[in-house]
Amino acid sequence: MVTIDRLSSLPLYEQIVQQLAIAIQQSRLVRGTRLPSIRQLASKLGVSPFTTVTAYDQLVAKGLVVSRAASGFFVAGTPVKVHTARPEMTGASGEINAVWLTRSALEVGTDWIAAGSCFLPGEWLQDVVSANLIQKVLRDQSKTLFHPIAAQGSFALREALSAYLRQENISADPSSILVTDGAIQAIDLICNAMLQTGDIVVTEVPGSPMLFSRLREHGVRIVSVPRKQDGLDLGALEALCLQRPPKMVFTQSVLHNPTGWSSSVSNLHRLLMLAERFGFMIAEDDTYGDLAHGTPARLAQLSDLDNVLYYSAFNKLTGPLVRLGFIAAESRKINALLHVKLHSATHCSALDEGIVLELLGSRRYRKSTCQLRQRLEKSRAAALTLFSNIGVRFDTPGDGMFLWGQLPDHADLEPLVRNAYDHKILLAHGTLFQSGTRDDGSPPESLPYLRFNVAQSNHARLVSYLAQWMGAFNAVN
Repeated sequence: MVTIDRLSSLPLYEQIVQQLAIAIQQSRLVRGTRLPSIRQLASKLGVSPFTTVTAYDQLVAKGLVVSRAASGFFVAGTPVKVHTARPEMTGASGEINAVWLTRSALEVGTDWIAAGSCFLPGEWLQDVVSANLIQKVLRDQSKTLFHPIAAQGSFALREALSAYLRQENISADPSSILVTDGAIQAIDLICNAMLQTGDIVVTEVPGSPMLFSRLREHGVRIVSVPRKQDGLDLGALEALCLQRPPKMVFTQSVLHNPTGWSSSVSNLHRLLMLAERFGFMIAEDDTYGDLAHGTPARLAQLSDLDNVLYYSAFNKLTGPLVRLGFIAAESRKINALLHVKLHSATHCSALDEGIVLELLGSRRYRKSTCQLRQRLEKSRAAALTLFSNIGVRFDTPGDGMFLWGQLPDHADLEPLVRNAYDHKILLAHGTLFQSGTRDDGSPPESLPYLRFNVAQSNHARLVSYLAQWMGAFNAVN
């Protein structure tokens, strides 16, 4: 009835859904047929019960299967087709921007190729936060989950985060940690507490589209400094400081988005020396750092958090069930950040805090990230081969989740992104990873790059589509 292909790029649960749906629509499974139980089907196919539950839930949602209490799952027959709205291509301005990319990555269906997404596939994460883990948290903390929790985050969680950071050679006691609902809230708190409208803020280019978007919302003046393989271009930063020092520098030391590069120890030391010399603060984003091998150098480690605000989040690696992050900084800065937080969201989800506490305490999180690193290594190697064979160039491939691929020079990639979208392929082109307009108000130079999420890009249809585009472009140029 169902055959699992473990070499397929299609998720296991989606393979089950597609094959059962075809059998029902072709009347090979007639109305009223009782399907195998969750455990029976999982055992027969050699998959987890969670995979089977997800597949049956999808079939129920499609109207192909009905669930009867204490009886099981039964074929409902061929349903009336329900047309779901797809995400709009652009906003009212017609601009493809950071908000569009994030919204699209969240809303595209399982039949899409989300090559431009910043999220890991759901089936890669389903064992990180399992139903059993959630039930354990609910059971163990049943007496405290509904009590108010500290706006700074529960002391138990901040102790666990302190221990978690020590494993990365970062020293931060619980009083130096503030829990947030993710990296975006961390950025907003830092901007509201530490920056004022018109302040000069340095960002890396290429860099995070959502960081640029949030900084623009806060009214600061963004000045970009090139990102090199070993870190920020410190010559360019020093030249900028000699003219007018910035108030803050945002950087990613480990597994930079979108290149996957990590900064050298020498570069980080020199950056800290410039910060001391010119008096600017540094905000260090470590959102993807847990996917790095070993214990790479970070500014928070080298500086002992002296004038460094370090922030990270767990939701990239735990999936949508948990949304939690944190900031580590000097205690006086944490107090300022906490003051701002109390004027917005007073505290985070008690359940999310409990889940992260359980993950860190049981070492389950470390085990899961190790498995994710191994899967990403295989996917990155495969993607490099596939894309290199069709002419995409990778000067110095990084590690982690992303590949930064260069297409032909002078190629305008916005039409490619729009057309790919019509073919259910989500792409993220290089201009999104620039900070915005230039100092003279003109649009940024178009970058002929695509950011590939290696976990979402090993698809023959994607490679074929890009190969056709490359062939057509080269034919007329």
